[in-house]
Amino acid sequence: MENLAQLQKEQSNVGARYKALYTQIRVLRNEAGATLVQKGSDSKEFKELSKRIKETEESLEDCVRLLPVYENAIKQMKKEQRRKEMAELLKKNLALVDKVKANLPKCPKCGTNEFVELKAIDPSQWNEPSDTRKIRRITFLCIHFRPKDPALPPYAPGLQFDLLPSELEESLTEKIGEAVKKAGSAVASVLF
Repeated sequence: MENLAQLQKEQSNVGARYKALYTQIRVLRNEAGATLVQKGSDSKEFKELSKRIKETEESLEDCVRLLPVYENAIKQMKKEQRRKEMAELLKKNLALVDKVKANLPKCPKCGTNEFVELKAIDPSQWNEPSDTRKIRRITFLCIHFRPKDPALPPYAPGLQFDLLPSELEESLTEKIGEAVKKAGSAVASVLF
């Protein structure tokens, strides 16, 4: 974010100015002390150094007031940036889950998605607006191969399999590519 980088640069400049002014005040105070000893408090040089010390201290106070302002502004910008990133991630996660629900993957064992259902999404905070996390894995359950043993309860699990978001993206891309190839061959057969 451009504004954040600019604010951090300005804060750095104010911090450097603060250090320079602080060092300058120490040097001026040493000079004023030496001038006071040599020429007295009524001398023109001592009064000039006192005036310069006062002006430098006022500039230093301005820096002291500005540094927390920059710090707060940077914190607010980072918080806003994080909020926007989480909103974008939430939007992507919701779109991915909607795609998966609309087109469930085929079971590796039975080869169909007729009995496949979405079981879990990892991490569980994939759709929390205040703490959105990137989806790492989606777990599916194929109930076609549930054990037929009457001793087992009816909710006994079937075949469970996981897909990573990258695998889901690849499978969707492959399906789109296959559809394009089929459409291309149909068009080619009509043309020739």
